[in-house]
Amino acid sequence: MEPQATLPFKYEISSTSGATALSGLPLYLELAHVLGLNTAVTKLLPSRCAAPEWSDAELCINLILLNLAGGDCVTDLDLLRRDEGFQKVVRALACVGLKRRARRDKERVLEKAGPVAMAGEMTFRRFMESFHGPDQNIERVVGTASFVPEHARLKALWQVNCYLLTKLQALRPLEIMTLDADAT
Repeated sequence: MEPQATLPFKYEISSTSGATALSGLPLYLELAHVLGLNTAVTKLLPSRCAAPEWSDAELCINLILLNLAGGDCVTDLDLLRRDEGFQKVVRALACVGLKRRARRDKERVLEKAGPVAMAGEMTFRRFMESFHGPDQNIERVVGTASFVPEHARLKALWQVNCYLLTKLQALRPLEIMTLDADAT
């Protein structure tokens, strides 16, 4: 059993129910916490009105975890939802650092969510659609390149990425860094 540095969870070897095949994901939750991802998303990403019970930061982090777990579409969130051990960790960490009123509000949301401490598939779809606006619907001509103006929320997400890279560089400076992303 090893205590972690900043978030209140411990790794234990167990053969009983509640074990998780996604045991590496809490380390990424801790990394996000240490780097201040929640704060960066809250500060840099323009707020949206829909689903106030799930913050943009929570949705971003869940989508990052989904990607790390091998998911490639919103329906793959079931991979995270079905994992009982991972859900216990997410539920335990959901209220870390919140003030009393915010903690109570979050506990009500989690109670309403039932055993799954994540937003529903439609909430994630609406969240991702919030990065696309009517100004991106330009007429495209087959065989020619089209330049679509970036949505303000997409630009802000780039700023979150820059913030994270700056924090990582401050923690461990590198002269050369390779970032790999699949554009599909």
